[in-house]
Amino acid sequence: CYLNGSYDTLQKLMKLVAAEKLGDQIDLHATFCLEQCEQGPAIKVDGEIINGVTPETVEQVFAEKIRKKLPSAKK
Repeated sequence: CYLNGSYDTLQKLMKLVAAEKLGDQIDLHATFCLEQCEQGPAIKVDGEIINGVTPETVEQVFAEKIRKKLPSAKK
């Protein structure tokens, strides 16, 4: 995943969480491997592994898979 941009993806996720002031609602942790080598970079959201998350796609994934699940989005 590192060779496919996982570090940059993590940095973008961190910036999204900070920009939207969601640090109290989201636990963001880096991990060494999710064993998705053929389809990485991968992230895990509430137990669901999402493959192919790159710096270019992370904002869309954040909107569709993370932001929608937050209590503030359900108001």
